[in-house]
Amino acid sequence: MTENSILIVEDEIIVAENIRGKLRQLGYHVPDIVVSGKAALEALMRHPVDLVLMDIQLSGAWDGIETATRIREQYDIPIIYHTAYADEDTLQRAKLTEPFGYLLKPFQIRELRSNVEMALYKHRTDRRLKASEERYRHITEAITDYIYTVSIQNGEAVHTRHSAACVAVTGYTPEEFQRNPHLWIEMVIEDDRDLVLQQAEQIVAGRDVFSIEHRIRRKNGTVCWIKNTPVLCYDHQGTLVAYDGLVQDITERRESELALQQERESLAQRIEERTCELKRVNAELARAARMKDEFLATMSHEFRTPLHTILGMAEALGEELFGPLTSKQQGAITNIEESGRHLLALIQDILDLAKIEAGRFELNITPVSVQAVCQSSLRFVKQDALKKHLGVSFSLTGEGSIFEADNRRVKQILVNLLSNAVKFTPEGGKFGLDVEIDNTRQLIHFCVWDTGIGIARKDIARLFLPFVQLDSTFTRKHSGTGLGLSLVSRMVKMHGGSIAVESEPDNGSRFMVTLPWKKSDIGSENQEAITSYISESPLSALTRPEHGNYEQPSITVPGPMILIAEDQEPNIDLLSQYFQLKGYQTVIARNGFEAIEQTRAKHPAIILMDIQMPGMDGITAIQHIRTDTDMKTIPIIALTALAMPGDKEKCLTAGADEYLSKPVNLRELCDLIQKYRDPS
Repeated sequence: MTENSILIVEDEIIVAENIRGKLRQLGYHVPDIVVSGKAALEALMRHPVDLVLMDIQLSGAWDGIETATRIREQYDIPIIYHTAYADEDTLQRAKLTEPFGYLLKPFQIRELRSNVEMALYKHRTDRRLKASEERYRHITEAITDYIYTVSIQNGEAVHTRHSAACVAVTGYTPEEFQRNPHLWIEMVIEDDRDLVLQQAEQIVAGRDVFSIEHRIRRKNGTVCWIKNTPVLCYDHQGTLVAYDGLVQDITERRESELALQQERESLAQRIEERTCELKRVNAELARAARMKDEFLATMSHEFRTPLHTILGMAEALGEELFGPLTSKQQGAITNIEESGRHLLALIQDILDLAKIEAGRFELNITPVSVQAVCQSSLRFVKQDALKKHLGVSFSLTGEGSIFEADNRRVKQILVNLLSNAVKFTPEGGKFGLDVEIDNTRQLIHFCVWDTGIGIARKDIARLFLPFVQLDSTFTRKHSGTGLGLSLVSRMVKMHGGSIAVESEPDNGSRFMVTLPWKKSDIGSENQEAITSYISESPLSALTRPEHGNYEQPSITVPGPMILIAEDQEPNIDLLSQYFQLKGYQTVIARNGFEAIEQTRAKHPAIILMDIQMPGMDGITAIQHIRTDTDMKTIPIIALTALAMPGDKEKCLTAGADEYLSKPVNLRELCDLIQKYRDPS
């Protein structure tokens, strides 16, 4: 099959190259890329193409619509517009050029493929139809028409004469028509006779009539279509005395029209079938996306549930609620908690990436303090840096200290980059964070640098791909999933920023993040230089609170009652023991039905409600509790391993007062319970 050739008219080179790559991936040939209308016409003289992809906004004297108009005047080439503009005026102007497609940027490769395929197919069909119509025109011009005359006396037809050409159309001679005055009506196909008789009645009545088309049966028995056009003749007194008629054989035309109609119906059917196929594919893609979301939600739940028990038990042991610990035991508990938190961070990275790919990741734009977010990010990596005896520096230049961004995600960006700097810098090396506020260009630049192992030039392009690790062998020295930089890149782009890398093997790396500087309206902080922040005490050791003598909490006096609705036995044991040691009474419900019954019977001070439980889930149980006047005021904290977009909203909408995603920090949970016990 011959490879179709497509000309790209686009003045954004990056966009054009992206489109060229997609077209080549689909198997099309791109002979040239041009940036203006005049260049497009010149390119068409050099390269015959099958289709033109035309941007509407072009540099130069002609925009895409003017260029398309000129191309249509000279060439029979289909044009597809691809543009970021969809306003009404642009659409109306574009329609006048009869484009074969209209793509709104940014578009996916499947949209490009369907538009190009349909445009090429429709253009080929139009060419066939035009050729058929041209053939029909030549045929009809070659047909010999004939004339007849009917004389009228006293309102009745008395005599008919047919020209000699009638033989070519009907097969009957003029003499045969004279011998049989009814021959004409007898030739008319029965289904069409009423139409012919109506025309005759209107003529005899002296009313103007129009041409009619009907079928006749020739002398040889074949059926043909004719067009009968009468012209009324009056005498000087205005009396109808005759009418002349022109008979044309239009069989070829009607057959062509029928074939054209069938072709159009066939094309419409094929388009409908193709549309149904595309809908089916889209539905399958949507189903796959839903299945992926469900799988991620399930995996998140399955990971978070045991992590909740592990981290909660480590926290309870660390507080010495079950008895005093030796220093080695405290160290072991700390390692367990740190490893659990690391695993939780990896799970959260996977979920964040899935949310971004599904288009369900949203930024929470708030005022962000530059100093605070930088200091917080540096504190996050200080322990790992201290272990490797790394030197660190921090600098901030430029005016301004508060800008508009998502504080959590900016910190996530910086922590990822700083963690990598620490991870890949050998012991005794250096790393740093340099920040520059460019008020002139309304930008803020973050540069994370290190003196570490560096990156080969050929590997830099792969850095921001998900699940890519440059050292992926079984003997690799550095752990990780390869998600961090992919998330960094995507979060930077969601802020409208950019990221760049400079690195050489054994000479360290520099990661430059540039974000829009949107100054906050809430006022500015003190603009003192904070370079002394690191030099004074950049990575002071974390101090662990001293553990005093162990004293078992007294629980002889019954405290407030907590209803724990949970179906996982390890979590039940953890929460019930922890809160009993904290002086609370606990009652257990292992499904939604039991939660409702226990709430009605015990009337607890607060309810900890898991969402995924057998029999009746937590959402339904909350809704039932909120409809009962005796129970609807009891505070409910949704304590669940569900952490996908929308889960929090579902819980709060059902009637929960708070939503916490497992694993939960037990001390924070105690503080939250205390808040509801003592609202003041």
